[in-house]
Amino acid sequence: MSLAIFGLLLLGGCVAAAWKHTRGMAAVLLGLMLGIVVAGSHGPFHDVAGGLVDSLRSGLNSFGTAIFHGGKS
Repeated sequence: MSLAIFGLLLLGGCVAAAWKHTRGMAAVLLGLMLGIVVAGSHGPFHDVAGGLVDSLRSGLNSFGTAIFHGGKS
């Protein structure tokens, strides 16, 4: 089975899991992000994975700052 066919089957399964369930949608989103990061390790998605990790890190930093410092830098 080629990787493209497997990817399409996996995408179909993700859509079916997240159809009417919020937790399923969150799991699919996190799994997709993890897949991009793993596939991006020295691969064709290296730039996308780096951007995803950087944006997630800055978002978590701003969220932590807003909670622990009351929005003050």
